[in-house]
Amino acid sequence: MPTGIYERTEKHNKNTSKAMMGREPWNKNLTKETDKRLANVGKKISKKLKGKPNFKIHGAKNGMSKLNPESEKRRKDMGKKVSKTVIKLWKNEEFRKRNLEARIGKKRSKQFKRDCRVRKLERLKDLKGQRAPFYNIEACQFFNILNKKYNLKGLHAENKGEFQVQTLGYFLDYYEPCYNIVIEWNEKAHYKNNKLTELHKQRQHEIKSYLKCHFINIRQKTFKKENIFKKIEKIINYSEIKEVP
Repeated sequence: MPTGIYERTEKHNKNTSKAMMGREPWNKNLTKETDKRLANVGKKISKKLKGKPNFKIHGAKNGMSKLNPESEKRRKDMGKKVSKTVIKLWKNEEFRKRNLEARIGKKRSKQFKRDCRVRKLERLKDLKGQRAPFYNIEACQFFNILNKKYNLKGLHAENKGEFQVQTLGYFLDYYEPCYNIVIEWNEKAHYKNNKLTELHKQRQHEIKSYLKCHFINIRQKTFKKENIFKKIEKIINYSEIKEVP
């Protein structure tokens, strides 16, 4: 039987795809426990790979070795082909409609969403320290003014990083631990029909319930510094300060 690497033509790929269309895989619903063939294949592969460093088998980077430039080239070419195929499919109105219909209206439980956020925070920890999400520079400038004016220890993206509520999986735009103050800086995308979206209302409710905090919403488009100053002064005058190390 001839060996080597063969370049498959577009015609060959189409014929193969046509021949396989509608056929069920031979190993469908089979497991190593129920089928001897699968068990034997697994044993052979395990035996062959035992004691060998992964980079010699799969490559040093992303499954491709620098010692094998042909594999690297094939990987890049495949990526380009897949990208073109996806773009072409997405231009098809029927395909796009079918995909959107499958997503729209699909409800996720609050617990599911919370678990997703918490897992994301856990992954961020593995990246050698906090990787705060994108933040608003204008907001941080205002938070710095608050800290300086009232001698606060408010945490934000440009001052020791945004505070994480691990249990809920949220980053807070601004959190002052001594007075337990949370400030959320709301941009245009946070509003729909001139009202705060239900998603952000729910977020606010969860944070307030969990931290038992003073919560201040700032709408970037219309807020006035003087109004926020009054709210902060009221909180400071009527709240007990907590010692924070």
